[in-house]
Amino acid sequence: MDAGATMIVWLDRKHRYPTGVGIEADVLRADEYAAVLSIDDALARAEAQARAIVGDAHSQAASIRHAATEDAHATDAAAQARWEAAAAEGYEAGLQRALDEANAVMLREANDAYTAMASAQARLAHLVMAAVERVVCESDRDALFARVTLRLQRLIDEASFVVLTVHPDDVARAREALSLLRDTVGRQAALDVVPDASAPAGSCRCEWDNGVFVTSLEEEMASLRRLLERELMAVPASGQETPAEDEMPPADDGPHDVHMVYREATA
Repeated sequence: MDAGATMIVWLDRKHRYPTGVGIEADVLRADEYAAVLSIDDALARAEAQARAIVGDAHSQAASIRHAATEDAHATDAAAQARWEAAAAEGYEAGLQRALDEANAVMLREANDAYTAMASAQARLAHLVMAAVERVVCESDRDALFARVTLRLQRLIDEASFVVLTVHPDDVARAREALSLLRDTVGRQAALDVVPDASAPAGSCRCEWDNGVFVTSLEEEMASLRRLLERELMAVPASGQETPAEDEMPPADDGPHDVHMVYREATA
């Protein structure tokens, strides 16, 4: 062995570097030994840097994963909040729309019911008037001439003549009325009944010295019809209070007065 050679026994190589970095020669020169030491030191530093880089990468990955998890949770919470707000808004809008539609339906039904009630009242009034007209026109002519007699008693105190113009079917009733008038007044005035086919049945035209008056069942029915129409128009609308009993007008149970057209006789 040369004097300048150095013999080194490598003992820890496999323990420090299990990946396998070594030399094939059994004897190393000084410069070769220095190179080996430099390589060994560089490898150690590279491994330390690699471990540091890997550690930093793991740390960064953990931070990124944690931040992504937090962002995902926040996104989910915001989406849930938006969904709940939209659901609540949609529920309120739907409920309001349903209430509006229900109110519209109830209003239409109330208007239809009121219209039907008004129509039923009008039909009922028509039926009542038709029934009254039929009964009166068939059976109340005697009552008409009785009222004529009563009115004549008040008007013809000093009349020298009285002429009743009636339909031919009412001549008998008119003569009976004048006979009753003659018996009641107690004086012999010129009382006469003139049949007139052009006169409406149930009508009576009375002429005497000082004037004329005309009455008929038709006029009385027209008066009754107008009264009934006024009563229907006065029916309170739905929701209004009806007048108290003591505020109601008294019922007219007495007979309706004769509708008359009175004219003073001209000279």
